[in-house]
Amino acid sequence: MFYFNQIVLGLIRAMSSSSCSKHENDNESSLKNQQAINSDKEFSPQLLQLANETDQILHHSIGDMSLEEILSLETKQIVANMIYSIRPEQLQAANAPFNKAAGMAANQWNIRKRIFLFCPTGSDQEIKVIFNPKYKPVILLTENHGDKSKSESTNFAREGCFSVPCAFGTVERYTNIEISYIDDKGVEHRNEQLSGWQARVWQHETDHLNGILYSNRQSDIDKGPNCTEFHRFQTKDEMEKSNPK
Repeated sequence: MFYFNQIVLGLIRAMSSSSCSKHENDNESSLKNQQAINSDKEFSPQLLQLANETDQILHHSIGDMSLEEILSLETKQIVANMIYSIRPEQLQAANAPFNKAAGMAANQWNIRKRIFLFCPTGSDQEIKVIFNPKYKPVILLTENHGDKSKSESTNFAREGCFSVPCAFGTVERYTNIEISYIDDKGVEHRNEQLSGWQARVWQHETDHLNGILYSNRQSDIDKGPNCTEFHRFQTKDEMEKSNPK
């Protein structure tokens, strides 16, 4: 009886394992099919309008997206709209406060998705679509007279923002960061590093998706980077003429 039960139990487990494996394979196949279908579909992009500085969508963190959501037709359309709207001619059509962008987060266009566009060369000729971005500072190990210490290198530079129109601020950011994200093909990236200007842009856009504006501390809001020498102007023309250093 014991031997018979063991055989039956073994068969049940094998059948269950086979069923689970088939279910997992079916899900994977379905996801790949969805990705293939979506990649072939053409989208008609629409011009997006920028959120106002006081809109709540800019001041609350946005959660991660699932892989299924990232690869969905709805998200593909959103991304097409974002890429279209970040072009200089479309920024002008939307009466944006700046003529070009190094990046833009979805919530800056009133879209509650954890996505941002990243222009690593500062030009719209190369635009990367970033999902679920995260970053942390790279810890540097230094030695002084035999004593070893760890530190996070930072630097100050001027920043502007489409969500803080007609303004500039000098902002402290990490010099070197380690990043993780999912690309528009659904591929997860980990342990990549950025430095200098690209690291600054990444932090700025990721902060947007965490509900943080670079100017927060100038508005007596505790969360946000250290921002000094903040300049705000009445009009875009006044800002461009003043060109604060």
